[in-house]
Amino acid sequence: MTQSAGGQYAVIQTAGLYLISFGALSNTNLPHYITADITPGGYLTWARTPLSNGVLVSRTITVPLLPRFLVGVHVDSADNNTPVSLPSTPAYSNAFLTITLVGPYPLPGT
Repeated sequence: MTQSAGGQYAVIQTAGLYLISFGALSNTNLPHYITADITPGGYLTWARTPLSNGVLVSRTITVPLLPRFLVGVHVDSADNNTPVSLPSTPAYSNAFLTITLVGPYPLPGT
């Protein structure tokens, strides 16, 4: 993997099945969500996970990815309008994304 020019996404270099872990710590009582963002494709709505006030929420999924796919984390509010606050300190980060190639994935025509 490499990192996109702006550092916002991981760029997949090898086709295969990937284990993607993501999570965030928010400090709001409003309904907010976190999910993986894969381009092309968009937000993985089936992996959308509710955030909880003051709790580190995480999720792990497996997805097949191809070279040059971009993978990131997407955080949003239920109304797509309210800002989501993700606090951080020197002791921890406010969100994380871990991507691991776990094996080959049969591709059409192979």
